[in-house]
Amino acid sequence: MELKQRTPTSIQAAGPATAGRKPSPRAGSDRVALIALGLVALHVADAWLLRPVGDAPLSLRALRLGVAMVLAGAGAIAWTRLRSRRARGAFFLAAGTVAALAGGAISLPRAAHGLGGNQLTGLVVLAAGLVLVGMGLARAVGRRPWWRPVVAFVVGAVLAQFVLFPTALAVYATNPPRPELGHRTPADVGLDAKEVAVVAADGVRLAAWWIPPDNGAAVLLLPGSGSTRDDLLDHAAMLHRHGYGALLLDPRGHGGSEGEPMEFGWGGESDVRAAVDLLADMPGVEPGKIAAFGQSMGGEQAITAAALDDRIRAVVTEGAEVITVEDAARRPAAVGGWPSLPMFWVQRVAAIALGGGDPPAPHSESMAAIAPRPVLLIAGVDPSEVASNRFFHEAGGPNVELWEPPDTPHVGGLRVHPDEYEDRVIEFLDSAFR
Repeated sequence: MELKQRTPTSIQAAGPATAGRKPSPRAGSDRVALIALGLVALHVADAWLLRPVGDAPLSLRALRLGVAMVLAGAGAIAWTRLRSRRARGAFFLAAGTVAALAGGAISLPRAAHGLGGNQLTGLVVLAAGLVLVGMGLARAVGRRPWWRPVVAFVVGAVLAQFVLFPTALAVYATNPPRPELGHRTPADVGLDAKEVAVVAADGVRLAAWWIPPDNGAAVLLLPGSGSTRDDLLDHAAMLHRHGYGALLLDPRGHGGSEGEPMEFGWGGESDVRAAVDLLADMPGVEPGKIAAFGQSMGGEQAITAAALDDRIRAVVTEGAEVITVEDAARRPAAVGGWPSLPMFWVQRVAAIALGGGDPPAPHSESMAAIAPRPVLLIAGVDPSEVASNRFFHEAGGPNVELWEPPDTPHVGGLRVHPDEYEDRVIEFLDSAFR
């Protein structure tokens, strides 16, 4: 048998198949993912470690450092263990979702008040999170078979609606930008007001304006989420024209008040009780002549507080809505009902886990507990707002009035219908204190 001699050329051709190979697209995308994850880590270090919030003690900073190290270690282990395309895609998707939620729900609203501190790195995290989500979807889904993208889209839509959206709301509510007091003052609406402080049960000082009454009756004014007492100056002027005193309160963490803001208003009933304590001791306020008026979140706090404190003899709310799982389960399915339960439940669990405190009692139960004291509910044209107030009206019984002014946006009654609004509110209060 004749043996064919191998030439150096043939030997070279039989060398490693990887010689001269271009970098794979997967390696390139992994580098992009590592950069995105590094940006997320940069924001965590900036927000949790380098910039302590307020007077954060050393123990809290140490705890944050420990959490950051655990997360970094878990991420590194996951990265080295996950070899398959889909496994890494799932990792990208999970990390990107968390990053986008944190960056979007926390840093994006705060950036509207100025790009400073960790707001800038938070926006970078939002972008990095969206990049990771896109890469994760591309890897986890793949190209074949055709039904995988369809299934992924349906599952993603369901998760976004019932998990991500309510979680983002909870993240925002427990980490909102601090609402600053506006430029309007009581003098701008012809009021001579005194700056006073309400001391809450935990020692937090809440800022307020006090306008004494001429008729012995006073109304506690509670602004809504993201609002401050100056947003209710026109309402205070309306009340003053008819002899009513007014205490305009900055909610906890809003305007001039101390404490941390919580935009679901949980725990606000304790602050309302402290404000009623102050009103009860004010000169010129007669016993049994204290009412509460609240817009949106403030209205929800007024309902909860009045159910627990019978010194509040009348309640006016504008724009209050269902905020508890129990009420979501009880109201008719046509206006939310059981389909909204997963959203309320996820939102509740996330808010509690993020340190938002405990949710209030169901408003339907609080409305029943207020009876026979009178309540006036004002609802704008938003379907959810109308449905919630009709539900509260039914739960409260005959002592509850409901007014649905036409063509009225959320808490816009006084602006759109000034004369009728004033007539209805003043007539209601006059009747309640008569």
